[in-house]
Amino acid sequence: MFYLNLFLIFLLSLFQGAFLPINLVLAAVLFRTAVEPDPKSLLLAFFGGFFLDLILGQPWGLSAIIFLSASFLLFFYKQKFAASHPFFLTVFVFLMSLINDKLVKGYLSWRGSFLLAVLTFLFSFFWWQLFIRPSGKRINLKT
Repeated sequence: MFYLNLFLIFLLSLFQGAFLPINLVLAAVLFRTAVEPDPKSLLLAFFGGFFLDLILGQPWGLSAIIFLSASFLLFFYKQKFAASHPFFLTVFVFLMSLINDKLVKGYLSWRGSFLLAVLTFLFSFFWWQLFIRPSGKRINLKT
């Protein structure tokens, strides 16, 4: 399953490099980390950033460091918050997309970050309704 996820991240990197100005790789990596928080998610974040840097011609490791930092935050705060909840994940992806745009491009892309947040919300909402909520998980903060 890990190799399938890695292949999907690679395809998203190619698609983003050729067609899209929004960072679908960041959303996919953070979604995978929120839904299945294990050490393989961190490895996927590294390779996703590395593939994206290779395809876009950016300095190697820049996106990998940003993706790893965001995944580490999500990975370690899964104890405090329901990280896979659509609202939390949407806000987190929006903020990380803004930070990524500022560090990589040098400016804030509000429209692209908002579009990415809307896509993340729609996908995570349907994922939440179909797979997570029927299994009995509750939405609450852990103290």
